[in-house]
Amino acid sequence: MTKTISHKTNKYDGIITNFWFTPNNYGAILSAYAIQQFFAEEGLDCVLLNYNIHNWKESFAQDFKQTYLKLTHKINSISDLKDLNNCTDLFIAGTDQVFRYEYIRKVLPVYTLAYTNLNKKRIAFSASFGTDSFNTKYKYVRYFFKKCLQRFDAVSVREASGIKLCKENFNLDVQNILDPVFLINKTYWDKLAEKASIDVNNKIVSYILDETEEVSQIYDFLKTKYKKDVIKLLDTEKTPEEFLSSIRDSEYFITDSFHGVCFALIFNKKVICLVNESRGGSRFENLIQKFGIDSIFYKNFQEIKSCDNLFKTPDTEHIQAVITKERTFARDWLKNKVNSPKKLTFLVCINEIIFKILYFIYRWYYSLKFEIPLAIREWKRELKYTARLKKLLNQTKKSKIVFWGASLFLKKFLSKNNLKDKNILGIVDMDSEKRGLNYGGYTVYSPVELAKLKPDYVIFTIRNNHEEIYQSVQSYLVENYTSTELLPDIFKK
Repeated sequence: MTKTISHKTNKYDGIITNFWFTPNNYGAILSAYAIQQFFAEEGLDCVLLNYNIHNWKESFAQDFKQTYLKLTHKINSISDLKDLNNCTDLFIAGTDQVFRYEYIRKVLPVYTLAYTNLNKKRIAFSASFGTDSFNTKYKYVRYFFKKCLQRFDAVSVREASGIKLCKENFNLDVQNILDPVFLINKTYWDKLAEKASIDVNNKIVSYILDETEEVSQIYDFLKTKYKKDVIKLLDTEKTPEEFLSSIRDSEYFITDSFHGVCFALIFNKKVICLVNESRGGSRFENLIQKFGIDSIFYKNFQEIKSCDNLFKTPDTEHIQAVITKERTFARDWLKNKVNSPKKLTFLVCINEIIFKILYFIYRWYYSLKFEIPLAIREWKRELKYTARLKKLLNQTKKSKIVFWGASLFLKKFLSKNNLKDKNILGIVDMDSEKRGLNYGGYTVYSPVELAKLKPDYVIFTIRNNHEEIYQSVQSYLVENYTSTELLPDIFKK
């Protein structure tokens, strides 16, 4: 593909916005990998937007991210997004449920690319609404979303239901393109799967996102019927490579996940799918229409129990023919949309002025609706945590104290409170880069130096992921420093 929209001054050929950072979401990170590879095969060096909007824990698939994903420089706020206009002329929204209002309502400008300049090219590639309706009761938000989509140079949606949704809600003609996990060659997935060593041979592998009592009944039924163990992929955190390997090497596969079904088709597996309406049942309809696989879907245990031939042998030749056809169509569509000239007519410019006014109003609406209430809630939480910390310090003022965690919360606390009358020995932190630093007047030490410090009490001061980290600190102290007591978690609800 000729990169006609790129310039030597640009840092990236294109920037892709999706949910690659979502915790424990194999579909999100693997579809992000796929769309990046798909664009690369077409000659475009596109990167993923590095903006963890929800500040979700990033331990999931860290090695995979560092090895296989190409990201922009880190973006810290919505206001920083404007600077990306200096980095590229092409912005892509997709794939996955990037247009599902329930998921993006607090960050609408990010996924609708509202922050991009008029002269930039905007393409939605295999974007999903997740359901067959746009669920918001606010007419202004619906209108603003409509104006955002109308700024796109081209829109393709992952589900056929999205075509009708866009026409009826936004007066927009769009194209249906399969999820990118289908659009790259199977050898990509085989190579990733081969990097994992996990034994699921002769077993039923389960990737069920929402476990229920009914699901447990299904497991028991399948164990008895097929005399095979059930391996649940979500029992322990697995790498994306292990996820792929488990599906590929399974005897049978059961899932309620859209991408679970996708990879079952790619690997030609015998699969059954529980339709998970709460996560968007319409997502499966496109797969049924494209591949003719309605017989693998079940609504409940009763339907499964009453079926004699559950795990049917897939029609591999038909499935591969569909994938090849869809891949060719997607490539042709993408080439056409990327290489077509950017149209800046007088009417487009007028509409852009109107859009900018709407965007300004939306920012005020967003601030009043979300940012100000969020700031108030955060202020109240800070007051509560600060009061709890002061109470612990007052209760132990004659004892030797060590803070665990050179956190931002502790830094703010130390800057606002004089603790000279307290017997504070210092701060311990697992981060080697912080050790030896002066943090609010106190030295940061390694946890092993607790033996030298000999505190009576440890006060835990890490707010992010506090429940998990607090438990690990507690276990560490029990194993190594029995004479030191860990005081209650001040961040616990």
